[in-house]
Amino acid sequence: MANILIVDDQPDICWALSKLARQMGHSAITLTAAEDLFRQLEEARGDLGILDVRLPGMDGLEALRQLRQLRPRLPVIVITAYGDLDVAVQAIQAGAFDYLTKPFTLETAAQAIRRALATPALQTASPDATDDRQGNELQLIGVSPAMQAVFKQIAVVAPTDSAVHITGESGTGKELVARAIHHYSPRRDRPFVVAHLAALSPSLVESELFGHVRGAFTGAESDHVGLLQRANGGTLFIDEVADIPLNVQAKLLRALEYREFCPVGGIKPVQVNFRLISATHQDLRRLVREGAFRHDLFYRLVTFEIHLPPLRERKEDVEPLAKYF
Repeated sequence: MANILIVDDQPDICWALSKLARQMGHSAITLTAAEDLFRQLEEARGDLGILDVRLPGMDGLEALRQLRQLRPRLPVIVITAYGDLDVAVQAIQAGAFDYLTKPFTLETAAQAIRRALATPALQTASPDATDDRQGNELQLIGVSPAMQAVFKQIAVVAPTDSAVHITGESGTGKELVARAIHHYSPRRDRPFVVAHLAALSPSLVESELFGHVRGAFTGAESDHVGLLQRANGGTLFIDEVADIPLNVQAKLLRALEYREFCPVGGIKPVQVNFRLISATHQDLRRLVREGAFRHDLFYRLVTFEIHLPPLRERKEDVEPLAKYF
């Protein structure tokens, strides 16, 4: 049996969560302020904290940061009525195990409680970016459960260096997600380079990605620095990655594996270090089965996958999007 500490200034939330905890076989203590939580932890055992963001006095995110210093192994679930990307990133990067957006169902809360109590240790991200706010040009709008799930995925993957593949129909905001991942990553002060390959002829894709040396082909009158080299130290976002020709896919795979490549017509390798984010509206798995996309490159790209649902599947977001625009 675990002892669950619930901190929320809304009595109905405290009552519902404490009743849920007891139904699950645990004990529960309800509190109305973050300061009460710290006093409680001095006096009694706590196995899980459930912490609201908006609290009187110290807010939940500040309390979470202090908890990470005092009780680094205590799992904490953050609950908030203000579920935007910045709150999600701040919560996850401050060390929250999970976060719930009001209104949430008791089954959703129960699932989060089970996962938190089953996790033996927490991995806390670097706090460097916890107070870093995204600019208006990076706004991702959504109050629907589907978009809250996307925000959570961005918050989880941004601090890592994993390759990310974003799927979704045209116009769902795949580049916005890529920019948000870069913005909240340790590479945020380095270049974010976008490769729009769909508009290029197959013969130009290799030169655009890897560059070329003077005289490599007819019309190559000077050296050209490719997008991989421009993204060195930062993030390369390849939009419509499914359109890369097979011969160029092989060269991109080698660049990802060995962190070096040769420009078109060149013999001297160029060393690079970039994070790759890719996107497409096509079904890469089907293209792999059909032999139109390399399976080894596919597994390099899809280390972490985020799917963006179309607006027709998240109609709750229509009104906030209309207000924003």
